[in-house]
Amino acid sequence: MRVHQDLVEEILERLPVKSLHRFKVVSKTWNSSIESQYFMKKHMIRRQLQEPDFLLVDDQVAGERMDDEDMTIRTLVLGSSDHEAELESTLQLQFTFNDVTRSCDGLVCIYHFRRSILMVNPSTKWMREVPLASLQRRTFRWRNSGDEPNLLGFGKDICTDTYKLVWLYASMEHLHTTCEVFDFVINSWRYVESPPYGLIDDHKPTYVDGSLHWFVCKESSEVRILSFDCHTEIFQEIAECPLGDQENETRFIMCNLNNRLCVSEKKWPTQDIWTLNCSDMMKWEKMYSLDLSSCPDGWLADGEWPIACPLAILNNKKLLIYDEHGPDGYNPNFVIYDMETRSYSLGFAAESVIFVTPYFQSLISISKGLWV
Repeated sequence: MRVHQDLVEEILERLPVKSLHRFKVVSKTWNSSIESQYFMKKHMIRRQLQEPDFLLVDDQVAGERMDDEDMTIRTLVLGSSDHEAELESTLQLQFTFNDVTRSCDGLVCIYHFRRSILMVNPSTKWMREVPLASLQRRTFRWRNSGDEPNLLGFGKDICTDTYKLVWLYASMEHLHTTCEVFDFVINSWRYVESPPYGLIDDHKPTYVDGSLHWFVCKESSEVRILSFDCHTEIFQEIAECPLGDQENETRFIMCNLNNRLCVSEKKWPTQDIWTLNCSDMMKWEKMYSLDLSSCPDGWLADGEWPIACPLAILNNKKLLIYDEHGPDGYNPNFVIYDMETRSYSLGFAAESVIFVTPYFQSLISISKGLWV
């Protein structure tokens, strides 16, 4: 009996990337289907209807610390219960880096402030090197000041399905910014007009539904949120932020939960999480208020340490939190908060992990790249 190709593709859409990579050798028709942009997009959309996996970057292999140019990327897949977790070794790279962007459509950008930028799909091992931004070429500025530039953002123009790197950074004047956008089509950076705000350091830009967001401030110390539309390439300030001032920037954080922009603030023993109302973009609603003092000792850092990051909502009733410092500042943890019972459980000891992002495995690549 011959199975119609449309039915075959519908079955293939439900499979993980690793299986699809193997099935490409079954026939030329299957290979052509799996490698088509149409199939890749449908597979990604179906995957994003499920709960995310989590991409972990660390600098150790089998408990041994590697040198500065080695990194391991692994995928954490959570099971149906709090204590089910599978850790898959995904990719090992020799690459000097400072940071990793949050994931968009299964892609991440690994970069060094002065030396290099690399786009990676960890599931397929596709990679593409990106030319240096003008900011990176001006290395003397950062060497002289002793400071590092602000963090790189990665997002997508949802009108054209094109991806963009956006580097918004402080100019020499405190309340002025410069913005560079990387165009993957012409393989080059260009400047975009940016507003007169002061950037708040050490906060990753957060991508949600076609826009990137930053914490900023004006002349006062009041925290505000600046949004960049990846299609129009226009900045605008959105919704008065529910946070206080920037007296301690380690006590608040921005994140994406269920494709909604969220901010969280830690005022020991409470951590509050707000979300921007989808129907009214000018109002914030409080989603959760966590009593951190009720969490068992040794799972989350106390009031002296920076805020833990809300990563994802699981089964619509549990919140996964990543504390990169842990109780002693050196042992990061994944902790699960049950919204119904208001109790905590230890999800996974992160040990040598230095970066985490929610992540949907995909087949996506950007233009021409390299399969390894």
